[in-house]
Amino acid sequence: MINQISFWDKQRVVFIEDDTKLHEDFKLGSEFEVFMEQEHNYIILHDGVFYGPLKEECK
Repeated sequence: MINQISFWDKQRVVFIEDDTKLHEDFKLGSEFEVFMEQEHNYIILHDGVFYGPLKEECK
């Protein structure tokens, strides 16, 4: 049951490109929890700040 997904699990994204111009932690392979999804980008709450990386930079 450890790998079971629940209704309350948040979507996670993994960066497939570096986006260090947005934040130094947004490197290739880094994973973050999605706060909200928009048409062209994800909204990520990281270190108390909202960031909006493009969907084409994440999977």
